[in-house]
Amino acid sequence: MYSITEGKTVKFFNSIKRVLITSLFCLGLVFLTQPPTLAQSFPDCVNSDCNCSDFQTQDEAQAVLDGFDGDPYRLDGDKDGIACEALPKAQVKAKASNKTCPDKLVAQSWWYESDPGLSGVKTISMQVVLRNKGGKAMEFASSNTPQLWGIPIGDDGIYAPQPTINSAPSETVAVDGTFNYDLTIDLSTAPPEVAGIAFRPVSRTFGTMPPSVAVVESTTFTCN
Repeated sequence: MYSITEGKTVKFFNSIKRVLITSLFCLGLVFLTQPPTLAQSFPDCVNSDCNCSDFQTQDEAQAVLDGFDGDPYRLDGDKDGIACEALPKAQVKAKASNKTCPDKLVAQSWWYESDPGLSGVKTISMQVVLRNKGGKAMEFASSNTPQLWGIPIGDDGIYAPQPTINSAPSETVAVDGTFNYDLTIDLSTAPPEVAGIAFRPVSRTFGTMPPSVAVVESTTFTCN
């Protein structure tokens, strides 16, 4: 038979259970609504409130934005996933590399249109634009294998004189740079019947001094 005392005891334990459940729920809300203490790699402001002025670079702010669900510090005002867009990006520091890139062969064209009235030594100036995509200081070198395209005469292909490369220097490129040298052709050694030929050096080998990285006319060579 159910007694009054037993009923009071059940009500008491039910009350205790409700208090415990409510307390745990409130404690959970506290943890969900306040940002946790983050790793040492983040600035001290993460333990209170952060503004864009608390960061030196956009990368630092982005790391904090990516470290939380949502945007508790309101670093992404336009909600595009990028924090503090007005801050500068961190500069990539060039680092030396010991890796060797295989030589790269690419066909490029520099045209020199001659005519029967031209003679003597003619020079084509070339410029290679380098774009270092690896974030490391890379040494670039170029060797050249000129190939000439001529107008066939009779059954044989007769070509203009073999051009010579004045120099094939190398340089270390940290971010961007240019690489200049000349291609020289001595027309005076050409037979008269081919004086109107068009010259075209078409093959260049990059990476002869490892490691190397370059972009040449939208062709990218990268050593990572």
